[in-house]
Amino acid sequence: MEALRESFLNLTFQMSSYKRATLDEEDLVDSTADDIYPSSPMQVTLLHGRSPTCWPDRTQTERRLLFLVCVMSVGLFISLITTGVFYKQTHPGLCLSEPCITVASAVMGALDRSVDPCHDFYNFACGGWVKNNPLPEGKSRWGPFSNLWENNMLVMKHLLENTTIIGLSKSEAKAQKYYQACMNESKIEELGAKPLQELISQLGGWSLTGDWDKDNFQEVLRMVSANFRTSPFFTVFVSTDSKNSNSNIIQVDQSSLGLPSRDYYLNKTANEKYLSAYLNFLVELGVLLGGSEETSSSLMLEIVDFETTLANITVPQDERRDEELIYHKMKAKDLSTLVPAVDWMPYLTEVFAPVQLNESEPVVVYAKEYLEQVSELILNTNKSLLNNYMIMKVVRKMVSILDQRFQDAEQRFLEVMYGTKKRLFY
Repeated sequence: MEALRESFLNLTFQMSSYKRATLDEEDLVDSTADDIYPSSPMQVTLLHGRSPTCWPDRTQTERRLLFLVCVMSVGLFISLITTGVFYKQTHPGLCLSEPCITVASAVMGALDRSVDPCHDFYNFACGGWVKNNPLPEGKSRWGPFSNLWENNMLVMKHLLENTTIIGLSKSEAKAQKYYQACMNESKIEELGAKPLQELISQLGGWSLTGDWDKDNFQEVLRMVSANFRTSPFFTVFVSTDSKNSNSNIIQVDQSSLGLPSRDYYLNKTANEKYLSAYLNFLVELGVLLGGSEETSSSLMLEIVDFETTLANITVPQDERRDEELIYHKMKAKDLSTLVPAVDWMPYLTEVFAPVQLNESEPVVVYAKEYLEQVSELILNTNKSLLNNYMIMKVVRKMVSILDQRFQDAEQRFLEVMYGTKKRLFY
């Protein structure tokens, strides 16, 4: 009897072991509805014991894997949240406004994506722009900034012409009045050279058209520099001190010439065409302002010769590259010793009015040798020639706002110099 009982228990244990070993495979292979309900209590107990939600029955490896998956999931979630917050802070959002889209389109349009950037990066980056923007008529050069300038001019033109704008400041209202006066072409043609002739008279006159004040060199120099921003013999301006970016300082440098560079004057053989066109232009201006052909030719030839002398003492640009060599800091009163031909304190006071200056005002001189030589030149040059040269600097600056005759004369000069058919704007 005892042997029969042990045999029965052994059989039951084998059946249980068999069912535990094959349960998962059976469940996967046979998924009929009948198998949802097991056929014996033993099977029910075994199925319940293998439920996947039971943590104690998991092996050590499974527990470790589940724990690792949970940790990685939490870490990934935190990383996504952190990345999203950081991106939102550093990239507050795409700009989809009309200006942003326009600029982005312009940048993409400038590319030539048919070009391999590894072989020709310039044409890859700029080829599209070059193809779509041929050199406009009347321009000797053209680039993206030129195009931007033209667009800005159109915006300004619209603002200046819109007289219905409410709440303009005094400066804005004056700008509109000035623009309207410049656009009154019929009045400009009617007045002809008269406005400039009156201006020359206020400056003391010049020998081209009559008497002139022989004793007002210092006064005329101050007036043409302060009121008309011309630089006959030297240029004075305020800019950032190159040795102290936190400070602005008065700076004195050599002036520009009537032609683009000193080489035009010094190499007369190679530049004869340009020198001749320049002289003819000046003579024509003199005639338009009331001088005779003969007097104008003589006077303007003296002016060109004087500018040639200035060109000879002007320091070439390739000798001005070392900032340490050309930077000379001093006090305003020291300019009188360096350039005794100029009465400096009255000059600086008028140029920078209403700012109050004194002799201790710091100044940076960038062309010390040039200023020493130009002082000697002023002291040794006929006062009439100095006066005529200063007046001609003002005339050159005013040509573009006078009647059509003056503008045509300038245009003929520009065609020789730059090959343009229309006036250049800078």
